[in-house]
Amino acid sequence: MQLDYPARPRPRWLRYSPAGNRLMTQLVASVPTARALVEEIAGFHEQFLTIPVQARSGADPPEPNWVNGWFHALDAVVLYGLLALRNPRLFVEVGSGNSTRFARRAIRDHELRTKIISIDPCPRAEIDAICDQVVRAPLEDVDTKEIASLSAEDLLFVDSSHRSFQNSDVTVFFTEILPALPPGLVYGMHDIFLPDDYPPEWAERFYSEQYLLASYLAGGADGDEVLAPLSYLHHDTEVPSALARSFDALGLTKPQRFGNAFWMRKGTR
Repeated sequence: MQLDYPARPRPRWLRYSPAGNRLMTQLVASVPTARALVEEIAGFHEQFLTIPVQARSGADPPEPNWVNGWFHALDAVVLYGLLALRNPRLFVEVGSGNSTRFARRAIRDHELRTKIISIDPCPRAEIDAICDQVVRAPLEDVDTKEIASLSAEDLLFVDSSHRSFQNSDVTVFFTEILPALPPGLVYGMHDIFLPDDYPPEWAERFYSEQYLLASYLAGGADGDEVLAPLSYLHHDTEVPSALARSFDALGLTKPQRFGNAFWMRKGTR
């Protein structure tokens, strides 16, 4: 495809720009809430130790493991913890795989009432057997009524194409779904590096999702609360140190302890 104006992707450093001051203020303000959440999640230490670090030969494919190439340890413990602490009615995923494995493990460990709904045309992992409902279609082809039924009791996690084009899943989420989510709903997006840009080695992926999120936040985010911006917490704060006991016991390296999910709570309009 030939474009009138060729794209020249390279990282830009929002955190160091005048326009980044508002974003940094929002991220800093989230730290006390994030710290309290992570410290509570650290209480699941014993359960974390029962999850293998590497995939075991001959193990049941739906079983999670910490080093899986897609869903880092900080992402996994926060998702597990949010489910265990909130016991949501529904866990809706847009994009499924290793996150689904950790979700099912939390449901099983804590006997949660939670039902998993997976929206993904082609998950990266074998997860159909551990979902309660599967929608094997891209988000842009799904009747938004499926998500309009969400309530404050539920949990939503979006890990889709990360690209905003006409009729892409990211565009549909930000323009048709996010504004209509119910107050109190906790939702997260994956592969968000704010306040930093996407990694330079990802330039040819043409990801754009976090630019829409940055604009959403700059505009006040409709009153939504930033709960746990994991990449920022990992790089800029000591908040994840509350999980060091578990990560040390598991023998995870510093890169393996990373996370880049960005969790928020929908505000009251």
